[in-house]
Amino acid sequence: MDDDENDLPEHAISMRSALRQCVALIDVFQKDSSRHRVRVRRQTIDSIESLDVQRDKAYHQFWDRLHTLDDSEAPIPTLSARDISSHYKFRQDYHFRNLPCLIQYDESPNCSNPFARVNEEWRTNDRQHINSRWFLDHVGTEIQVPLRYYSMSDEATLDSEGRAAECETRQVSMSEWTDLLSMEQQNHSYYLKDWHLVALLREKKHTKPLYTCPKVFQHDLLNPFLTEFTNGDYKFCYWGPSYSKTLRHSDVLHSFSWSYNVHGTKKWTFFGGRDCNQQFTVIQKAGQAMFVPCTWQHEVENSETTLSINHNWITVANVDKTLGCLLVELREIHSELEGWGICETGDTFLEASESMLRGCVGLNITSFFLMLLWRLSQLLKSFNAQEAVESDEEAAAAEHEFECCRISRMINMMVNDDKLQLEGRLEAATLSKDLASEAIRVAAVAVGCVCDEDGPL
Repeated sequence: MDDDENDLPEHAISMRSALRQCVALIDVFQKDSSRHRVRVRRQTIDSIESLDVQRDKAYHQFWDRLHTLDDSEAPIPTLSARDISSHYKFRQDYHFRNLPCLIQYDESPNCSNPFARVNEEWRTNDRQHINSRWFLDHVGTEIQVPLRYYSMSDEATLDSEGRAAECETRQVSMSEWTDLLSMEQQNHSYYLKDWHLVALLREKKHTKPLYTCPKVFQHDLLNPFLTEFTNGDYKFCYWGPSYSKTLRHSDVLHSFSWSYNVHGTKKWTFFGGRDCNQQFTVIQKAGQAMFVPCTWQHEVENSETTLSINHNWITVANVDKTLGCLLVELREIHSELEGWGICETGDTFLEASESMLRGCVGLNITSFFLMLLWRLSQLLKSFNAQEAVESDEEAAAAEHEFECCRISRMINMMVNDDKLQLEGRLEAATLSKDLASEAIRVAAVAVGCVCDEDGPL
């Protein structure tokens, strides 16, 4: 970091760091761009352009099918993790079609399980209870954790954008929390949720990972970027007694989410259909992971004391939904700023709107754009045209091509959208006109490396 950056806001420093890394990566392979140029087939472009239609079609087919199920048929499939032979096919079937499913993980001693460590260490030896001692020993007795609870109110549980109503937070020590759980009459209004345990252990220099993100839930644009440049993430631990719940909501940023039960049972209720009044319930047991599609409203209740791991994440399958979410929030913020007398042509307008947007949903236009640019720069750096031709991994190559094409088209759209004022937002967030201009320059270089038979897309 330059000496003159020490007094800058933390977010400006983070975004400058991300931008400079993108510049360094792109400038290196620009010198030999022919080796890193991604040729996109017409069928890939067609797949991207038809994605929204296919997603809507799958959604309506799913809800229409519910009417035909009898009591013995499950509303969503339960897949065995060891029987998922193609992660690429899983993403095609569930990420791109935006449909839910359960995945059962095998806990046999000789079976590879990404959650083996937490299964062993977070449960008592008889597997009947949560091993609270592990958290006291490894996290610390005095570490403060966020207990959520809903205030007694008759207000609707959804806001105008379909998000969960705000809940109150009480900070308590880990030892207080385990004492609360051990009481004979548990207070089920408290729920330890949205707890950034992975980030906490990272700060405490724990080097051994708790678990490995399953391959079917990878290709994440969001968490690697946040971890690299902001020390943040959307990786959570949830721990609550019987009847603790998360009320009806759709997930933040229109992200995907997955939830793995280490111990206990959850009851999921999903809402949707053509009139949004249909619903169905799924019971999730220990050792199972739930894949939750983006924008699907759902409610979750713990049927017993339950401990789970949850990630929100963004891939090329739902990145358009995330941008749409940001733009809706941005319109609301602009209306609010104008109500305060801060006009769109004012010097502070873009800086204020970027700051407020990040405060509302955790990302702003700048961080979203740099997340895309950083991911594309990594994809292009790793791509070698000759190796791709000789590779037998056709599915992986096709996925790489799709991801490059999808991201480059979105970057290009953002750069050329005059109403978005992207360069001005980059300047407001990084507090540097030169860096904002550099971002636009390297974005053009990166996008130019992704082309069809007629040239750059």
